[in-house]
Order: sequence, then C-alpha cells, then structure tokens
Amino acid sequence: MIKIGILLIICLQAFVIQAQNENPKQLLKEMLTAIENANTLKFRFVQKERVKSGWNNAIVDIKLQVNPQKIYIKCVDPNKGVELLWVEGKYNGYVYVNPNGFPYINLKLNQYGFILLGDEKHHPIDETGFGLFYRAIQSYFLDSSVDVNDLVDCKGMVNFDNRSCYYLELHDPNYRFTDYTVQGNENILDIAQRNNVADYIILEFNEDVDDYFDVEAGQIIKIPSAYAPKAILYLEASTFLPLLLEMHDDNGLYEHYEFLNLEVNSPFAKDEFSDDFVEYGF
Repeated sequence: MIKIGILLIICLQAFVIQAQNENPKQLLKEMLTAIENANTLKFRFVQKERVKSGWNNAIVDIKLQVNPQKIYIKCVDPNKGVELLWVEGKYNGYVYVNPNGFPYINLKLNQYGFILLGDEKHHPIDETGFGLFYRAIQSYFLDSSVDVNDLVDCKGMVNFDNRSCYYLELHDPNYRFTDYTVQGNENILDIAQRNNVADYIILEFNEDVDDYFDVEAGQIIKIPSAYAPKAILYLEASTFLPLLLEMHDDNGLYEHYEFLNLEVNSPFAKDEFSDDFVEYGF
C-alpha cells in the first residue's frame, strides 16, 4: 500500500511538472480555437460579481447557440424557476421572461433595462458565453508589442468539476486607466465592448457616472487598458475550454465565473429556443 501511494505521488508530481512545462501561449491559442469551434453550449453557470452594494451571486442553467445567437436561461438561485429567452431577431430585441410568479404573465423586457441589468450587474444577456473573454485574450495576440508568454504562467494541473484542467494565471503589468472621450451616442456598454474591457469596472471607477447610460458625447471618463490586471483560468485539458474564470484588480476579486457540466456542440431540438418548447414554462 505504501509503495502504491509513493508511486501515485511520483506520477502526480510528473504530471504537474509536465503541465508547468507547457507553453502558456500555445495553451491560450488552443483555447481561442476551441471557443471559435464551439457553436452550442450547455452548462450550469455560477457567478460572483463585485458590485457597489456587495456581491451579485447567482446560479443559472444556460443553453446557448452562438450563431445565430440564441440564449435560454433558467434561474436556480435566486429567483428559482424564472426563465429568460433571448433570440437574435425575435421579440423585437427584447428578452422573453417567465417570472414564475407575480405578475403571473410572460413579460418582454429590455436586456439593458433596470430589471435585467440595472447599475449593479455585470454584462447584458447577449454577452453570455465566452465571446467577451475571447476578445479580451485575443487582443493580446493582436498587440505586436506583447509577448503572451511573458504575461501567462501555467501553474500545473487542478481537478475542477471532476475534470482535469490546466491552471493558468495572467498578470498584465501594463494595466492602467486612461482618459477616454465619449463619442456620439455611446454608452458604457458600447465603450467596454469596443475596447474589450469590463463594463462594470468603468462604472465603478468613474464615481460621477451613475449607470451604464449616464454618459454623453464629449465627456471624458477613465477606462482600463485591458480586461484585468490579473486573471485565473482553468482550461479543461481535453477541450481547452475555460471551466473557471476569475478576474482581479487592485481591490481584489471582482468576477468569478464557473461553467459546470459543460457540454459542447451537442445538438439542440429544432424548437429548443422557442417559448413553446415542451420543457419550458412560458
């Protein structure tokens, strides 16, 4: 028994050393390719987001088709049983909502409105999935002045959601806030998406901005140079998709996302993103 235990320890140490010797830049390239090739996703999403009043915590079940974009969300905690359906080109751009209670009728809500986004939530519904994170990482590869291997370390292997994952840490020493002049009819969400940065960080850092739409043309605000100065990623070894994402700034953790029971490119039923799908309660 002792010999078996020692052998397991040796094997584990060898596995960790091998992971640490992996090229971090290549691992991130594999991740970007995996995200590009993932057109359907099904997962339980656990989120913890820093907001002005404390933390925005939620657990939801998500079905996502990337192109054309279709999103179904069922709340687990809080607001158990609430369902949301957003389909590109449908419902006049609104989110179709089953409140699973009062007012006992289905609703059509603006994804950028106070109920679904407000001023204490990160990211509108159409940012569900890996798209924003993909663009944030890709921006480093597109910057000729950056060597990605200088930013990312592979810390070894971890077991997460019963899957073997590469544990990567990204540190951006050049992260800073710069002046930005609001253009035309831009809002904070537009600016964040265009610059591949975190929307809520802009809102949080600019104390005179009350919500995502409280800016006007010509106004000078501060925006970050990148998504985060520190990021932690767990990349599943078999798919190279991120199962855990954590973003940190000078104030500590501000986003923690888990993608549990992740299924990739599994077929959906023809009417799975319809409000009359048999499994839904709309």
